[in-house]
Amino acid sequence: MIHELFPIPVYTYEPTQEEVFAIQHEIARALPSIEKELEAPKDREETLVSNVRTQLNTITNYNLNNLAEYIKKHTREYMKQADVFFNEGTRIELSRSWLNVYNNQDGQGWHGHADAYITGTYYYKVTDDLESGQISFRNPAPFMRNGQFPIGNKYTMNVDYPPVEGALVLFPSWFEHRVRNNNTDKQRISISFDWFKNVPDSKERIFI
Repeated sequence: MIHELFPIPVYTYEPTQEEVFAIQHEIARALPSIEKELEAPKDREETLVSNVRTQLNTITNYNLNNLAEYIKKHTREYMKQADVFFNEGTRIELSRSWLNVYNNQDGQGWHGHADAYITGTYYYKVTDDLESGQISFRNPAPFMRNGQFPIGNKYTMNVDYPPVEGALVLFPSWFEHRVRNNNTDKQRISISFDWFKNVPDSKERIFI
């Protein structure tokens, strides 16, 4: 018998169109204003444009309330299914969010969000083409990264998840990930966010 030890929980949810109808429309209304803030991040080699350096919390600042409730609902479900442990009085709050736009050949290299607790992405605009840029998670075991046993068909170096419009993906913030290049001629737009634990003197209004 093989025992699968130390799994990493990654939560994905693909909604019906009805579930995200209001979310899609509120993002569409805010998008012209958000697009004025977009820039290429100066400390990265990637060519995507984002407001990660110009807005601390896009969801709060643009009153994307339907999106906030959607994220809260599924973050609670993620934490419930993962059966995580908390001390009494622990406060989890969404205090960083930003919009990313990937044009042709745009992507992001391997990175993590080491200062945060839970990280996620909402896919606002994608195509059905897998070449539009999948999110990829890297095996965190250092010896397996070097091709040691048991890397193979079952235990892989990386795992990709295809983006789906309206879908949500949640994962531990330390989990190293990247976004593969968008090899299509259509834009791929997403909103990413970070949950934090017990931020001192915070006035955020999106919390669990």
